[in-house]
Amino acid sequence: MARRGKDYDDRLVQLWLKQAFGRLISRADDHGMFVLLNPMMPSRLKGAFPAGVELKRMGPAG
Repeated sequence: MARRGKDYDDRLVQLWLKQAFGRLISRADDHGMFVLLNPMMPSRLKGAFPAGVELKRMGPAG
């Protein structure tokens, strides 16, 4: 697959995150925890999550 630039990659990753989160939390009264196990997640990908979602960065010890 040819690289199409960082902006394209970011949009694709944001879509994947949005889809995965939407499968867990699909209604306003749903509850759950979405865990991303990559400590390198850049802040610019936070836009994949709906407004009001609390994001926490945690180390391996929690």
